Amino acid sequence: MEKNERPSKLLFVEDDLVIAHELIVELERASYDVTWEKDGTAGLKQALNGSFEVILIDRMLPGIDGITLLSEIRSRKILTPALILSALGTPKERVEGLRSGSDDYIVKPFDTDELLARLAAVRRRVEQASALRLTAGNMTLDLRQQAAFCKGALISLTPREFRMLEYLAENKGQIVTKRMLLQDVWNYRHAPHENLVDVHISNLRKKLEGQELGVSIKTIRSRGFILQEDNVDE
Repeated sequence: MEKNERPSKLLFVEDDLVIAHELIVELERASYDVTWEKDGTAGLKQALNGSFEVILIDRMLPGIDGITLLSEIRSRKILTPALILSALGTPKERVEGLRSGSDDYIVKPFDTDELLARLAAVRRRVEQASALRLTAGNMTLDLRQQAAFCKGALISLTPREFRMLEYLAENKGQIVTKRMLLQDVWNYRHAPHENLVDVHISNLRKKLEGQELGVSIKTIRSRGFILQEDNVDE
């Protein structure tokens, strides 16, 4: 680790003391700040309350198993990169692990260097994907696909509507004027007609109605629009 580089916080949930002790040594050498729990119940509590950059979970745990643990944290919208370790390695068992929300599935016995490489690869992959997503409330905008989702369900938008929503999400909590939208979404210096932005905002709102977005487009009289959390006072 380079001087002043901050160790990456890792949650490790493993009940095998020998494996745990040996792997913790290697993880710390690789610049991870390891929090270790011996059972699934304690691991879940840490995952829900802690701030980790990656989670490493054994599948067979006392308390609750690794699949249940991971499914629970994903249901709470905790998207921390996670890997499952397991002696169970049939294709069906691997699929179960991945469907629970695991970013990778590593079968025991494993090579420590390979594990460290997979940890690093998962973190890079998630970081790169995060750079191509915007989130606001329960809404996610996939910038690569140019698609909007509410709790995983696709919201049907035109390309222009998506770009408007993207621009509002980029400036979430800030007032966006009609001039800003005309210049940055339409690339116009002058509107072809005065109500262009109002018409498109109205159409966008109609498509968002009935969705549990957790955010909404507010009109700020004489100033513009703002994408705001529904529980935030104006």
